[in-house]
Amino acid sequence: MRNRARRVRLVGAALVLLLALLFGASALVSAREIAALRARGVRATATVVATSTEGARTSWATLEFEVAGKMITASHVTRLTFSPYPKPGQQIEVVYDPVDPSIVASPGAIRNYGEALASGAASLVLGGLAVYTVVGPQLRASRARERGPGA
Repeated sequence: MRNRARRVRLVGAALVLLLALLFGASALVSAREIAALRARGVRATATVVATSTEGARTSWATLEFEVAGKMITASHVTRLTFSPYPKPGQQIEVVYDPVDPSIVASPGAIRNYGEALASGAASLVLGGLAVYTVVGPQLRASRARERGPGA
């Protein structure tokens, strides 16, 4: 019975670590893209083509804007900080990466670069702490058994 409980705790710890790694990696990739926008981003006026609303919150938008005479469509843009959220047909100011114009953010999201970086780092640290909290006691108990009684 103890072995089964140990396996359940280890699987739980592995799942927590996996989720923390996925969330952390996603946040760090977003932070890297925002850093690129901070370094070389170009401002443009974009038209909101579509938005997706999940619950009471809008989660992404599809934008169109012109770069060197060519229309660019950026789908599923999530780095927008507007209140209220823009509606389809509305024009908004964005910053895009001239190397990859599909990387788009609002100027407010670029100012909040530290938040993206901090959330990625925090999720990795918290995931590691959660795993250590679950696995640490088992490792210490295992080492104590290996040393034997009175050692």
